[in-house]
Amino acid sequence: MTVAYFLDITATPENVDPLRKLYRNLVAPDLLKRDEVESVHLFVSDKAERLFDSDQKPPELSLQVDVRSIESLQEIFAGSDLATLFPLLDGCKATQDCFEPIHFPVAGEAEPLPRRALLSYNVRYYQSVGDVKTFVEFYLTHHPQILTDLPLIRNILCYLPIQLDDQIGFPGTSCIIGNEVVFDTFQDFRAAQLSDVRVRLREDMQVSPVPAGPNTHFAFRREDFFK
Repeated sequence: MTVAYFLDITATPENVDPLRKLYRNLVAPDLLKRDEVESVHLFVSDKAERLFDSDQKPPELSLQVDVRSIESLQEIFAGSDLATLFPLLDGCKATQDCFEPIHFPVAGEAEPLPRRALLSYNVRYYQSVGDVKTFVEFYLTHHPQILTDLPLIRNILCYLPIQLDDQIGFPGTSCIIGNEVVFDTFQDFRAAQLSDVRVRLREDMQVSPVPAGPNTHFAFRREDFFK
């Protein structure tokens, strides 16, 4: 089972570009040298292409590291200094999540295709929710089945949290489920947002037996690093 480790980093304005260059040129290539790591992905938001509520601010950088198992991730942390693995510049703060990714096929596909298109729209739902199990079950059995009809969509993923030892890494979040939809371009994503499928998605959430708690929705450009 692939395990996806996410690190979300906020930064002061003067450190945004240096932080992104550091992770693109040093951190991602170094992580790929490790036997436990399958792939590394960097998510960066564009000011001109931000679609989120005015009170929400995306991280300046989101890092995804795919490993073979939770034991592989624990080995990485156990064998390395945290500041060397994931360096932070002055004024930066980081939070982490660990997930089991679930891939869903889009309309017209028998099986999910590899994630290759580079515009990712990442959604996270957080505590507090009255009944987490019921909310997550409803989401998994309803929302991806509607997302598949979005025009020009390339991939659908959901992310189920995996508990990490509190002593490992950075502070965690209270995320109960994540979702990612992938498109070739920001323009394709905007077209999907304006489609009638978006109305069906809103209606689906309104009939959920458990109301959603706090949530975030951020559009990112993604850069993939493979061995």
